[in-house]
Amino acid sequence: MSNRLSSIPERVIELLPESLAREHTIISIEADAESVTIATPFDPGTHDVRVLDEIAILQDKLEFVLQAKVRLECHPARDITSAVDRHFTNG
Repeated sequence: MSNRLSSIPERVIELLPESLAREHTIISIEADAESVTIATPFDPGTHDVRVLDEIAILQDKLEFVLQAKVRLECHPARDITSAVDRHFTNG
């Protein structure tokens, strides 16, 4: 598991509802006053149009929910799932 996913501050974890984290296999990993960085298994550098469409829809949804600019960062799905399970203990 990457260092970015193993040491996420609780205040950052709490920005993203558990239901969204589990539904989309994502987790918030960094935040500042203007933006939130979200770990996702999607590779934003892909050239697959279907995947790019899914990324755009997810990013729009997250920006609406979080009321902040969202940056997506690609991580393996299994690492994200492990981080979600570790941080959201009631799921």
